Amino acid sequence: MFALKNETLTPLKAPPSLWAQLKGYIGSVEVSEGMIVATSPRAHWLGWFAEHNFELNDQFLLPDVCALAATSQGLFAGSGTGRVYNQGDVIPSKIRWDNHFSVT
Repeated sequence: MFALKNETLTPLKAPPSLWAQLKGYIGSVEVSEGMIVATSPRAHWLGWFAEHNFELNDQFLLPDVCALAATSQGLFAGSGTGRVYNQGDVIPSKIRWDNHFSVT
């Protein structure tokens, strides 16, 4: 994954093994509160990169996570298993979320 800064593509910094673990697929990317957040449903992965230096800050394994949306209540992530995640809370849902949320 790359970030565009001053018209230059800069790779996000993570261990080389992570890119293979993600199986060549990033489902969603969202920038929120100084973080670049990405998901990979194939790897059941959500990662936070610091926007100022592009380093991997934290990562979580969440089953089939993909959808992302930044709202005034924080960042939400949705999964194909019907779960919505918000800052440590897990909200069960009967909807199986695909790659995208739309916030209105």
